[in-house]
Amino acid sequence: TLMLVMLAGGSSPAWADTFWDKTNTDKGGGTYRFKGESYNILLNSADAYANFETVKRFDIGNDQFYFDFAMRVYFFSNASQEAFVENFAFDGEIYVVTADDVSHKIATWTKKRAEATTISYSTTDDRWGIITTSQIHGYANLSVFYAPSGRAFEDGVKRIIMKQLIAVTYPGYYATSAKIQYEKDLDLSGIATDKPMPKPTVEWGTDGKLAFKATGVPDKRNNSKIGSQGYVVDLYYYENGQKSDKGNGYTTGMNNMTYSNVRDGKMDVSFSHWQLTSQTQYANAAYTVPVYVDYYAYMRLNKDGNIVPSGHVLDQPTVEGVLVKPFTRPVTVSTDFDKWNKKTLVKWTRQTSAKGFNGREVVSVDCRYEGKWHVLRYEKQKGVGTYKEIGTVDGNQTKLELTDTDIDYDREYTYRVVFLPTILEAAYGTKMHQLPGYAGSHTDYDLWEEATVSTALGVHITLTQDMSDTEKVRLKWQYSIAAKGLTWYIEYKPTGGTTWRERTETIPVDVNQTEATADFSGSVCEAVTYRIKTRISGQDVYSDTLMTRLSSGSYIKNVTATTGTEQSVVKVEWDVENADPTNKIKYLVKRRPVGTEEWTTVSDSISDTKEHYEWTDTRPQTGTYYEYTVEAYGAVCPEQVEQAKMDGLVTPGFSQARGTITGHIAYGSGTAVKGVRVNLVKSTADQESDQVQYLSRYIEGAGKG
Repeated sequence: TLMLVMLAGGSSPAWADTFWDKTNTDKGGGTYRFKGESYNILLNSADAYANFETVKRFDIGNDQFYFDFAMRVYFFSNASQEAFVENFAFDGEIYVVTADDVSHKIATWTKKRAEATTISYSTTDDRWGIITTSQIHGYANLSVFYAPSGRAFEDGVKRIIMKQLIAVTYPGYYATSAKIQYEKDLDLSGIATDKPMPKPTVEWGTDGKLAFKATGVPDKRNNSKIGSQGYVVDLYYYENGQKSDKGNGYTTGMNNMTYSNVRDGKMDVSFSHWQLTSQTQYANAAYTVPVYVDYYAYMRLNKDGNIVPSGHVLDQPTVEGVLVKPFTRPVTVSTDFDKWNKKTLVKWTRQTSAKGFNGREVVSVDCRYEGKWHVLRYEKQKGVGTYKEIGTVDGNQTKLELTDTDIDYDREYTYRVVFLPTILEAAYGTKMHQLPGYAGSHTDYDLWEEATVSTALGVHITLTQDMSDTEKVRLKWQYSIAAKGLTWYIEYKPTGGTTWRERTETIPVDVNQTEATADFSGSVCEAVTYRIKTRISGQDVYSDTLMTRLSSGSYIKNVTATTGTEQSVVKVEWDVENADPTNKIKYLVKRRPVGTEEWTTVSDSISDTKEHYEWTDTRPQTGTYYEYTVEAYGAVCPEQVEQAKMDGLVTPGFSQARGTITGHIAYGSGTAVKGVRVNLVKSTADQESDQVQYLSRYIEGAGKG
């Protein structure tokens, strides 16, 4: 009868009360442990069967990628002893023990008497490496080859156990069995997180990716035993409130690494990687997003007979992850244009932290400030490629602002604030508009932000004549600027003149007011055209021109026009002060669309001596906003009709325009319903008036709306 006793995986054999447990010298170096158990006369001399030797040790530094163990498997010393038994069989099991003291069965082998020297073996679990065996040689010896895998190093395999169960049947006698076990401690220190492939450093690169560099890498490019070597990299970042999926790991190899400093069998290698593709919101967010990196090195082996299969990979343990901190970036940019002092103040805020994954959880990661803030300016219509740098601020400063004084009026400038990390200065210091990022549009993760400002001076000076003074020409002007520190000039030219002249009179101006006057001598018949000039930040600013003369005694004191209260017409009214009852005065009514300069005479047929006049404009364009003025002419000079007064009284006017008002009704509470009626009520206490208010445009000054 053949007795087979199988040993359960993951456990140690159960020995009888009487057994051998010895430590013997390993001819290949060190020691091994030998255990034995027998019944009756089988294995009655333990030392006769304690033959074990480590023929070859795993040594990655010398390209030895497997262990070679030789051990005694027969208890018979020769063929005549073997012939004495009726039947026998061997069953072998091979285990590895990891750092946590757990045994893992990785292979089995068997031999029966009829098989002569043939061994049948099979792998049961190849996670910790590959087991192969030889045939029986030297009558009683077996070679076992163990090629460890990357996980063997990751899990800290520290021992190999080889068990044998021997079952024997003697003719006409009885059946018996024995157990033999060899244990050998293994040294796998040749592979760690930093060897043989050293740990690379990780930093942001100038190409917008993460740059990896390792120094002192063994140069195996021409080694026949090595198929390839490299690193496997995984990136994690923060997305939608949790860490991202790592996606597909990036595997380098001999063909996609850059080699340098090659000498004495060593070399430096570098490579770049950016896993964040167009499917993620951070696809082009290099530098401003925290990235957690874990990686490990590997060597892929070429086939070595039947011991090491083709493509067998030695993975080094995974390196504890590296959290690459993001750089700061501008978050908001604002501009404040000071037109009186001709300068623009640029202010911005910065990113101080960002959400990131640290290998365990989502955390807030502080930003880095190694670099400088650069403020660029370009004219919007010319494009960012024409930018001019106006100044820098150290990256760690908290007062983030710069003043630009080298500007012109009436421009539209765009200010771009860039944070330029120190590592990018060499590559992008002179082309900061080409920083890594999405070329198609601006994103919230770029290293820059910008704002646009108009430097239009926007100063209006309104010039009128006070016609109540009949003995002198009194000019009056209003201004919407701070008058302090400004010098005011009066320029004039006589009728028919083409050259402006500057008067030398001193003009007193109260810096606390927005209105000033100046008096000059004049003539009723001879007109003089005036304008006011001042200089602001090197630029001359002028008022409208005004033709003046002494008042003829009668003048128009007010002009009004209807503003939407009449349908299809505009009614113009004016009052005359000191009307001459003996001499008729001719009146011209003029109008112009708001925002234009040229006046059009719409009536020249009114002539009378009254003090109050009304005239109806029957041809206004509905929906167009006008300005109206009235000019008075009289026969005050011999043989000619001269323009006695161009009042400069300008008033807005327009006809009633019908249309549809649409809007949004916001409910503070309650339920929205259909058919809501909205009443538009003018904002005046006179609710009983039958005049409907149609306020459509605000008009300020002499014709500027």
